[in-house]
Parts: sequence; C-alpha cells; structure tokens
Amino acid sequence: MGEYQPSPTAPGGDSVGVFNANVGDEFMRLKPTRDVGGEYEMWDTDWVDLFRETRPRGVIFMIDHTDMLKHKDALNFVMNLIEEDPDARTNLRSFLLLVNKSDLWTPTTTLDKLMGGYSNEIKRLRNQSERLGYKSLIQSCSITNGVGVDDAMQTFFNQIRPQPKRTTAR
Repeated sequence: MGEYQPSPTAPGGDSVGVFNANVGDEFMRLKPTRDVGGEYEMWDTDWVDLFRETRPRGVIFMIDHTDMLKHKDALNFVMNLIEEDPDARTNLRSFLLLVNKSDLWTPTTTLDKLMGGYSNEIKRLRNQSERLGYKSLIQSCSITNGVGVDDAMQTFFNQIRPQPKRTTAR
C-alpha cells in the first residue's frame, strides 16, 4: 500500500467550514478561516496574511516523521511570525504541535526520541510561549486512526476558549 500523497494546496489555502465535535463531555465549535498548506511558496504570502488577518487564539501546527529539516524550517518561520508581529499575536493563547502518523513511527521510536531532533525548536517554543503568555503543547497523534486527537483537541479548546467575565461582589 502506497503512502497518501496530497495535492499541493491552492494559493490562499483551502476554505474550511465550521468544525463541531464532542470532545469528552463537551460540545466544541471551531470556526477556522483557512487551512494553509505547508509548501515553501505559501510561507511568505499565505501564512503571513492568515496570521495577520485572523489574529488567532490558537495555532495547530502539524509535523510528522518524514521531513525533519523542512518541518524545523517551517516551525521556526511560524515562531518568527509570532515574535515579530505583536498586533497579530494579541489573542494567541495556545500553540499545539501535533506530531502526526504515530501509527507509523511508534513501533520503532518514542515521541521523546522523535522530538530529540527538534530540541532547539522545542526549547525556543517553550521559552517564547512563557515569555509571551501563551500555552504550548506537544502531542503525538494519528489523524487517520484518531489516536491522540481527542485529548489534544480538548486541551487546545480549553486553552483558547474565552474566559468568563469575572464579577466582583459589592
């Protein structure tokens, strides 16, 4: 059986509809704007435009075990976007790093060993998130099998949801 080879993402990204799911005991609704592909050509245009336009509460960044150098470059590019655009990061509450295809790599390695090749990027992500006040989470998953997805999404949703207004007793 061959590995799935997706078509390149169209310029501007793919339109994404509202995502509804029951995660744990809660009903969640996510209103993403666009799914922007990972091709190098999209970084300076679509990624930058999307980040500035949406001022996201959360970023879901997906890597797998197949192209570490490209994934490291892309992850650093996104962290640079966050660092260099204070207006666009105003609402940022969570950065979820999903390490996909765990069904393929768990027989031969662990998440910690796989992420060892990303040690500088992970250190940078943790330092940046602490300094700028957003949460970061690294989670293994298999999108095709659904393994790890519910837990990651539940944590992510809880981190990006608006906090209830606090009232003070008079």
